[in-house]
Amino acid sequence: MYELYSSILATVEEEFTNATVAHLERIHEPGGYQREKRESDFMDMGMGRTYLEGLDDVAFTIEDSICFPKVGGRARGGAQIVTRWTAKGIHNRPFAEIAPSGEQVTIEGMTYTTFRDYNIRVEYTYWHVPELTRRMVER
Repeated sequence: MYELYSSILATVEEEFTNATVAHLERIHEPGGYQREKRESDFMDMGMGRTYLEGLDDVAFTIEDSICFPKVGGRARGGAQIVTRWTAKGIHNRPFAEIAPSGEQVTIEGMTYTTFRDYNIRVEYTYWHVPELTRRMVER
């Protein structure tokens, strides 16, 4: 019985993780943030991914993802996913009040995503911009 439970749980974790990764990858496509915001009601509030507006040639990579599916109870389709990611791009437009440098920058971040009824309900993103922060101090 434990093997069956473990197998089902592993499948659930994989499906929620894949849905989150696909969503984050879609956001980082050109024009992706605006499209996802239009199509997804959970993105109506909060701060946008403004680093996408200041960077060209964005390469987005998922470094790690951890899923905590909700098991049992009356609620269905619930999970919490924490995803660690990296975005690299060329700083060609102003970003965070910093003039364009034309240099490649790396932004690391984490996204916390929750699902309810198999739909993304809440998403919080922390992005860490040490290279740009250093440039602000050097000015």
